[in-house]
Amino acid sequence: MDFAARKIEEAKVVHEVELMKLEKPFSALTPQAQVEVLRTRVYFYFACMQMEACIEPALAALAIYKKGKFVFAQENYQRMQLRLAEVYYLRSYFTEALSMFREAFKAEDTVPDRRGYYNTKYIQLCLIQGEVEEAKHPFDS
Repeated sequence: MDFAARKIEEAKVVHEVELMKLEKPFSALTPQAQVEVLRTRVYFYFACMQMEACIEPALAALAIYKKGKFVFAQENYQRMQLRLAEVYYLRSYFTEALSMFREAFKAEDTVPDRRGYYNTKYIQLCLIQGEVEEAKHPFDS
């Protein structure tokens, strides 16, 4: 709510304290609970425009999702891939971003929100990287 209301900066310290409370028993949590904490951390950093800080928890979450045999593990793995690709893009890590988008888009499409928003980012990135032919693929499908 604070992010949507553009009050995230004022509430940042409160949210950081709450996240730290969740992370104290982190190793005792189930893998599904661990990824929820990590996902929340990524979203928090993204909302605060701290893109570099998103990378480590996103990579940790991806590693857990990859091994996960829990509800929505595959869908959330793909969502985290796309979010990380966007973070790489926003940090101007274009090679890493394009690689991550390629991997995410190669997988079966299990994320309903993937096609609109992330297609646009992928096309932009292809054009930035000079991959004009590749940029046409989303239009063909």
